[in-house]
Amino acid sequence: MQTTAADEISFTHHALARIRQRGVRAEALSLVLAEADQGHHVGGGAVAEHISREKRKRLERGGIPVAVLEAACQLVVVFAENGSVMTVISHPSHRGRVYLGADRTNPRRHAARTRR
Repeated sequence: MQTTAADEISFTHHALARIRQRGVRAEALSLVLAEADQGHHVGGGAVAEHISREKRKRLERGGIPVAVLEAACQLVVVFAENGSVMTVISHPSHRGRVYLGADRTNPRRHAARTRR
């Protein structure tokens, strides 16, 4: 049996539920887990990771199927401080760090959102 990046990483129950609910493809998730090169701290020791545009171009030249690559590049994987996957967000603009916590922890951003 071949070991993938997803086999070596633990997932919380929340993450597994979100993966099912959001219809995340296993190939795309494995690609993000193996190739993510951008990370952003989102609070509480958590880090949101995704594949950058530059890395996407390199992977595309490397022969990764375009459909899998497009799906993977829309995913943001959030890791807990202990290294387990907390959740997976399908977000085409990679702004998961804003979605996850910046608005709640930054008083200026929170105030700006409530004024809209």
